[in-house]
Amino acid sequence: MSRSEAEDVVKLLEHQKQTALASKHRKGQKATNKPTRQMLDFSMAQHRTPLTTATGAGMYSMRTCVVSFAYPPSTTPLKQLQEITLSQLKLETNHTGKALIVRTFDHPLRHVATQNIVEDKEVNVDRLSVYNLDPSMPPETILPKGAIFAIKQPYYKATADGGYSVRVDHPSDLLQLDVENTLVPAELAPRCGVFQEGGHSGEASLRFDLYRNRAIVNLYLCRYEYACSDALVSLIPDSFEEAGDRREGLNSKALYRAGRAEYHLENFTAAKNHFEQALTLTPEDGDCKRELQKTKERLQEETEGLFNFTAISNLVNAKRNKVDHVSYLGKVEVRAGGVCGRGLFTRCDIKAGDVIMVEKGFCVAFSSEAGTETYRIMNLNTNRMDSGTHATRLFKTVGKLLYNQSQAKRLLDLSDGEYTPKCSAHIFDDVVSVDTFQTQAILERNGFACADVRSCDEKEDRKDKLSSSTGVWITASCINHACAGNAWRSFIGDLMIIRATKDISKGSELLMPYAVVEAENNKTQDSLQKSWGFTCDCSICAAEKKVSSSHRTQCENITKEIDTFLTDHKHSTSARASKTVINNAEKLYCRMKGPYTDELFQYLPCVGLINLSLWLCTAYSTSSSPAKVIHAAITVLRDLGYEVQLTGSNVTIDRTHAYLEPTAVHAVMYAAQACYQQGKRDLYAELEEIGKEMYVTFYGELRGFEKTYGAPKCFAETWCEGVIGVGAMEEKRILPYTYTVTVS
Repeated sequence: MSRSEAEDVVKLLEHQKQTALASKHRKGQKATNKPTRQMLDFSMAQHRTPLTTATGAGMYSMRTCVVSFAYPPSTTPLKQLQEITLSQLKLETNHTGKALIVRTFDHPLRHVATQNIVEDKEVNVDRLSVYNLDPSMPPETILPKGAIFAIKQPYYKATADGGYSVRVDHPSDLLQLDVENTLVPAELAPRCGVFQEGGHSGEASLRFDLYRNRAIVNLYLCRYEYACSDALVSLIPDSFEEAGDRREGLNSKALYRAGRAEYHLENFTAAKNHFEQALTLTPEDGDCKRELQKTKERLQEETEGLFNFTAISNLVNAKRNKVDHVSYLGKVEVRAGGVCGRGLFTRCDIKAGDVIMVEKGFCVAFSSEAGTETYRIMNLNTNRMDSGTHATRLFKTVGKLLYNQSQAKRLLDLSDGEYTPKCSAHIFDDVVSVDTFQTQAILERNGFACADVRSCDEKEDRKDKLSSSTGVWITASCINHACAGNAWRSFIGDLMIIRATKDISKGSELLMPYAVVEAENNKTQDSLQKSWGFTCDCSICAAEKKVSSSHRTQCENITKEIDTFLTDHKHSTSARASKTVINNAEKLYCRMKGPYTDELFQYLPCVGLINLSLWLCTAYSTSSSPAKVIHAAITVLRDLGYEVQLTGSNVTIDRTHAYLEPTAVHAVMYAAQACYQQGKRDLYAELEEIGKEMYVTFYGELRGFEKTYGAPKCFAETWCEGVIGVGAMEEKRILPYTYTVTVS
């Protein structure tokens, strides 16, 4: 994002905040000059077609989601709330202890919120706006025409267009009521006969059918806990003779649906039991056999950690980016202690390159799912604006929590930055009470960005695909930060794979860099403070803090020179660097190395040297002796914190202080190429294995390695065509995070 774009974003965020603050001055006032039913009808018709912006051959719509000033959701059952009417509502007020019952009378529309026009029992009319629900849900399923709703503790707001609206920020505060509900005023719905429990056998049979059928509906709606409950309630007991020969088939169907619900909740042992019971009733059920086999495979993954990552990756594409696999967490445990009072610790010794854990995404929003819609989300509580999929991630997460209490409790266990008041995810009126503002606070502190499509063999597209997809992984979120940590994450679809970047002993805390480690440490600290609210004091940052102010100024000035140099001198097969240019680079490197004294950085990564160090290694590979290339490659690794020695046919590598990024793979493979040219095939083979291990640690699996590095005789030539030029350096310095803007 350019400076001018960033300034525009800051202005927009500040404008939204000032508008919201100005509205608060009307708190407690009654609305005046309210629009009539006809005026509201006309307004809805005017807004029914969303605005679009042309971009080349396509069209997209930019939607801005504003997270307003926080207030808690209702935690009181509807029947205990006092009814209020539209005429009694006060502006900018959260009507605690009240409930508004209304009926929709128009067709809904959606921009960021889903909107419809409603009337109450006094025939008063107004707008109803429901926020923070998945935009993929059709508006007709949220606020259908002619439906009756109860809004618990309604929030009444003056809108930017000069009108008014009942605003629902917590979807758990919105309840659709059956016409038979005794709380529905007679003016809004006619009275109908109520279905009674018990009765004759026909009614009992119907009740089993209704629960069984509702189970499949809840499955489709991702309300898995309700689906399982309905399916089990629908089981027909042996004492119910009316079912006759149909009992076994119907019960098998119910158990199958219960199994599928437990499968989605990742309760695989329970799912296995349900499928096995179903097969005892209908042994030839092919669907049930397939689901049972899948469940056994998930149990094996969960307990033994057996995955074929290449095969999984081959199935992932832009249309299918969520994989049917499960978490493996057997080597780790969350416990008190560590750098932040709680962290993730190892249960066993783990070697560098080995898988530490695999975790299925709790909720992931992929940019490929957005279609023609682009979102930015403004949080007025934290003065943040995020681009990309942060908004849809919030909507999807809220939707998942509303009807799955166990999942809500898992998410609420994560850090929310001391948000108050806390929500306990209790169930009221058959819906989990979900605090949307607390959920957003948790997502801001625990979200990860991930690749939309795993395609390291498609170099030209990778930067875009590592851009704007985001999600939350519950266990991985417990890993604390360190710039040169001992673990690194990669993604295949919504599966996160965490591997060790160095040997880790049993009982050690796992640490992982949250963001790019910048050459200028103050930029690293600013990024961590703005995004996660802390200052890093890891070994790299502690050393950087001790650098004198004069050396710090020197580093900042030389960093700018290095950036200009790398932009002006890209490697290519047609324009290799001259000796003069290489000499200038060597002098620039020596000047930059001065502030990295042995007293402070004897074994630590020297981040400001990495880009130029790799440039020199690339330049030597096309114009110098193999011995010089090997020395340059080892220098690159040293600048990354690796201590490497080549003795005879052996490679010794100390990763104690190492910082892993793709540069390390490049350097190792340059050294391997040079060893091959010297005829040291054993060293080449050993270095290649180390390069593959680093590559897999960073990217998740090996696909693309051969295409990138090729045969030992020719890969240096293919690299020079921009792959190890400035373009690749931009790639390696970018972690897949979308931008965040903060207003002070």
